[in-house]
Amino acid sequence: MSHYRLLTELPPRPLVPGPPPLPFEALWDRCREELDSPSRAALEALGGLDDATPLAPDEDPAAGMRTRMEDALALAEEAGRTLLVEWMVHERALREALAARRAAALERPWPAAEPHVTSTMEALAPAVAAAMRLADPRLRQRAVDALRLERLDALVTDELSDDALLARVMAAQVVERWATRPATDPLEEVWT
Repeated sequence: MSHYRLLTELPPRPLVPGPPPLPFEALWDRCREELDSPSRAALEALGGLDDATPLAPDEDPAAGMRTRMEDALALAEEAGRTLLVEWMVHERALREALAARRAAALERPWPAAEPHVTSTMEALAPAVAAAMRLADPRLRQRAVDALRLERLDALVTDELSDDALLARVMAAQVVERWATRPATDPLEEVWT
């Protein structure tokens, strides 16, 4: 099947956080065959960032998170997809900003990010600060996920391109957890 036809058959890419229009597994089954192997590997790594093996008690959380992010970025670069690389640069900076803010709130140390990440973190800082001011943790998570979806939307320039197909899968990964995780289950750092 041509990815053009597939794109017209799929529900639109989600633009706001919340339950997905199509369960992620169903969407992934439809899209998997249309993507090349490196792109599939990169998407699977991105989807696994939150499901990574728990850290050992003596492992540095910053180092563990950064290693997972670097591995996912390396796969995105290997796929040769600008959209995947730019998404990972944004995602890494967003997660660093959240982790640093969480560490400050808990009065725990968090090592400074690398200089090439810091500039993107600084650009995201006002939006992260606004999200963290919200009283309800789910609203904070929704605001953070909205940042992710806004960035993804900005990266798609042609709605019938390979990038548009990648973006559908990536957006579905962001919103899927709203349908699959219990209301009491923390999604990420914004819950603290």
